[in-house]
Amino acid sequence: MLFAFETVVWGRRIDDLDFVLDVVAASGYQGVEFAQNHRDILVRDDNAVGGSRPIKDIDELLGKLKEKGRNLQLVSLAGGTLRDRMAFCGDFRPPYLYVEDWTEAEEAAMACDPPFTLGLHPHWFMKVQRISQAAERLERYREKYRTQFPEWDFLRLLPDSAHLTIVEDDPVKTIEAYKESLAGVHLKDWSPSYGRYSHRYAQGFVTLGQGVARVDEVLAKLEETGFKQWVVVEQDFSDTTPAESVVKCARWLVGQGSLPAINEERIQQLLQFEAAAAQRVQATQEPKHELRFLKSILAATTRGSAKFYQAVTDAFISLGGIEAVKLFSYWPKNDDLYLISASGLQQFDKFPWKDRLKASKSLCGAVTQDQRVLHFELTKPEYAATFADPFFLSKLSRKEMISVPIANSSNAFHLRFVLNIFPSASGYELSSNDLSILGHHLSRLSEHVTDDDCSAAAVETSFDCGRTKTKREFLQRLVSLLQKRFRCEGVSVFLVNETGDRLELFEPEATTGVVWDSALQLHEHYYPPGEGITGSVWKSGEVLLLPDVASEPIGKMRSREIRKTQDRDECLLAPMARLGSKAAGVVRLANKTAIKGIPASTMFRDDDVAVLDSIIQASLPYLDQLIFQERQLSAISRMTHEFQVPVVAIRGAADLMLNALQKQKKTPEELFGEDYIGDIIQWSKLIGRLANNARVFSNRSGGLPISPSRVLLLSQVIAPVTNQVKMLLRERGFKRESIHTGDFKAIPQLLIDRNQFQQVFFNLLSNSIKYADDNGFRVRIEGGQFGNDYVVWYEDWGAGIEYGMAEVIFQPGYRSRDAMTRDVAGQGIGLFVVRGILEAHGASIRVTHFKKPLRFEISLPGSLRAPRQDATKAQRIKNPLE
Repeated sequence: MLFAFETVVWGRRIDDLDFVLDVVAASGYQGVEFAQNHRDILVRDDNAVGGSRPIKDIDELLGKLKEKGRNLQLVSLAGGTLRDRMAFCGDFRPPYLYVEDWTEAEEAAMACDPPFTLGLHPHWFMKVQRISQAAERLERYREKYRTQFPEWDFLRLLPDSAHLTIVEDDPVKTIEAYKESLAGVHLKDWSPSYGRYSHRYAQGFVTLGQGVARVDEVLAKLEETGFKQWVVVEQDFSDTTPAESVVKCARWLVGQGSLPAINEERIQQLLQFEAAAAQRVQATQEPKHELRFLKSILAATTRGSAKFYQAVTDAFISLGGIEAVKLFSYWPKNDDLYLISASGLQQFDKFPWKDRLKASKSLCGAVTQDQRVLHFELTKPEYAATFADPFFLSKLSRKEMISVPIANSSNAFHLRFVLNIFPSASGYELSSNDLSILGHHLSRLSEHVTDDDCSAAAVETSFDCGRTKTKREFLQRLVSLLQKRFRCEGVSVFLVNETGDRLELFEPEATTGVVWDSALQLHEHYYPPGEGITGSVWKSGEVLLLPDVASEPIGKMRSREIRKTQDRDECLLAPMARLGSKAAGVVRLANKTAIKGIPASTMFRDDDVAVLDSIIQASLPYLDQLIFQERQLSAISRMTHEFQVPVVAIRGAADLMLNALQKQKKTPEELFGEDYIGDIIQWSKLIGRLANNARVFSNRSGGLPISPSRVLLLSQVIAPVTNQVKMLLRERGFKRESIHTGDFKAIPQLLIDRNQFQQVFFNLLSNSIKYADDNGFRVRIEGGQFGNDYVVWYEDWGAGIEYGMAEVIFQPGYRSRDAMTRDVAGQGIGLFVVRGILEAHGASIRVTHFKKPLRFEISLPGSLRAPRQDATKAQRIKNPLE
C-alpha cells in the first residue's frame, strides 16, 4: 500500500506550499492529495506582492513535490470544478481525480485522450451518499463505455471510512465487496459526538484511532486483499494545528506498522516554524474591517440564530459602500438556497424578496460550484438572464453582485452559506480576502450560536422528558417542546409499532393534529417502510427538508398536519435514531412561522436540523426506557393473570377437601397428623399477595384503580395480614407474637381499598421478616391522630437502611446491599408498590429513622375518614392480637 495525506486540514488556502510538503514528507507519507483549488495553492516568492503567489502550472507543482529530497507523488486534485482541474493537469494524468457524482463534466473527462481516471467519493450531505448509490453509477458508466475502453475502468470508487460509517455502510465489507474497483481509499476517523444530521457532524472528525470508523480493521482488510493503490489519510477538522494533525495521524500509522518511523528532529523544526509563522501573520494583519464587523455581531450571538443572522447582514451594511446584502443557507443535498437574512434597500418591506433559490439554476448558485469569491457585472445579459430576482435587480443602482462562499468552520469544503453583496455607487472597500476573512468569522460564530441552541434544547428536552412516567405523557411533552422551539404550525411524532412493520401515531398527544388521506380507511392510518415521504425517511434514516411537499417525486403524503397557512407546504422530517440502531420513529414538522421584522425564508434549514437532532438524541433514552417499561409491565400483567389461574384452582381444591372433612366431622390433623390443608390455603394466599404486587406494579403507568369501602385499619387490615405472613414467620423460626400493635382507637373507619391496604402492610411485614437478624425479630405498629390527619408508625429492629437512602428504597428494582449478602429473594418492587397504593389514596410514606429501629411514617389525610354512622355501628374494638 502507498500512503498519502489530504491537505483539507489546511483549509481553503495553502499559504506556504513548501512548508506543507516538508511536513508531509517528514511524516513518512509518499504522496499528496490537494483539497484546494490550484489558484489557492501559494508558494513563497520574494518578487511577488505579499511575498507569495499561486502555483504557476502542473509542472511547477510536480517539481515542488520532488525537490529537496521530498520524493512525493501527486495523487489527486480535489478542489475546484472538474473541468478546471483537468485543464490544470494538461497532459499529466494523476492516479485519479476526486469526484462526487456523474455529470456532464465527468462525461468530458472520458472524452479526453487519454481519459482521466475518476475516483467517485460517496459523501455525506451530497447526492451520492451511500456506496450503493456510487456502485449504481459505476455500473451505469461501465455499461456505457464498455466497448470504448474494454480493458480499463476510468471511473472507480473512492470510499471514505468516515463517511461510510456516518451513513452506516460497513467500510470493511465495502472494501471486500469492491476491491477490484477501487481508485483509492480515504482513511479517516469520526466520532458521533456532534450528531450526523446537520453541518455539526464535521466537528466529529478526529485523529486516526480516536473514533468509531474502525480504521484499524480497514487497514487490516486492505492488507488482506493485497491492495496496491493509494490510502489517503485525511482529517477534515482538528483541534490542533494542521501540521500537528499530520504528525498525529502518521504516528498512529507507525504504531500500526504501516509507515516507517517519522523524522522527529525535522518535524520539531517544522512545528516551531509553524508557530512562529502564525505569530508573524497575526502581527501583520490589518484588523480594521474585522473589528468593526465583530463588534457589530458579537452581542447577537446570545439572541438565537434568526437575530444573529440579521445582525450579520446589518453589520455588512455598516461597513459602508454596500447597498444591500443577502445571506443564504445552502442545503447541498437538495441544491437549495434559503434566504436567512437581508439588509439594505430601505424599500425591502415594500416588495417581496426572493427567499428560495435552486442553486444550479440561479446566478448566485455559481459560487456553490466554484467555491471562491466571484464578481458579477449584472449589466451583462448572460448574468442578468440568470439573476433570480429581476425586480430586486431593477432597484439596484450599481448593478453589481459579489458572491462569497462561506464554508462550514469544521470542514472547509462543505459549503454552508452564500453571501451576496451588492455594492453601492461609491465607498466600497472590501477585497476578496477581506470577505473571506469576514466569512470565516461568520462561520465560526454561527457555529457557537448553533451549539448554544443545541445545548439549550438538549437540556430542556432532558428536563421535560425526564419527568414523564408514561409514553403518552412523553409524547405530549415532546410535541409541545418541538412546536415551541421551532415556531411551527404542526408537529407529529410517529413511532414504530411492536412488530416493527409500520409507523403509527400511538396517542392523540403524538400530534398537534393531522388529516389523513380520505381514500384511506381508519385501519390504514399508518406508514409502511419506504411508503410515502414519512415512510421513506424511516427506511433511509436520512433527514429531509422539503420546501414544497406536494411537488416532491419521492412519494405521497398519506397524512398532513393541520395548519393555519394553506399556501405553504414546508416540512422537515427526521428519523428518531442513534448511530448503529434502528429508528424508533420519525418526527415531522410543518410550516415555521415568520419572525416579524426579519426578511427571511420560513423554510426549515440546517440550523433547525442541528437543534432537532439534539432534541431527538436527548429524548431517545427516555423513550427507550418508557417503551421497555411498557413492554415489561405488559409481560408482567400477562404473567400475573396466567399465574392466578392455577393458584385459584389450588385454593379451590383445598377448600373442597376441607369442606369434605368437615362433613365427615374430621380435621386435617386427625387425617394427616398436620394441618396440611391449612398450609395449602395459607400458601395460596401468600402467592396471591405476591401476585398482587406484580399486578399493582404493572398497572402503575395507567393509574392505580381503587375500590374504597369502610375499613378499620387494625381489625380489617393489619390483623388479617399478620395471619397471612404466618408461613413466612414459620420459615424463619419467628413467632407471630413478635408483631406488636397499638389499639388504634384514635383512627376511625376510613374510606380505603381494604385489599390494597392489606398489600401495604403485607409488603412491610414481608420485608421485616426477610431482613430480620437470625437471633431476633420484632415489629411494632402504632396509630394515632395528628391534627386533622392520621398517622401510622411502623417500626422493625432488623438490618435497617443506609443513611441517605430514604428515597431510593422506594424506586422500582432497588435492592440493598444486605439483600445480596443475606441472599434475600425478591424483585425490589415491594416498597414501590407500598408508596404507589398510598399515593393513589392521597396518603404518603417516609422514613423517619434508619436503624434500630427502622421507622416508616404513613400519613393518612383526614379526607379519608368515613362519614359518621349510627352509634350502634361506632367503632368499639378490642385489639384482636392481644
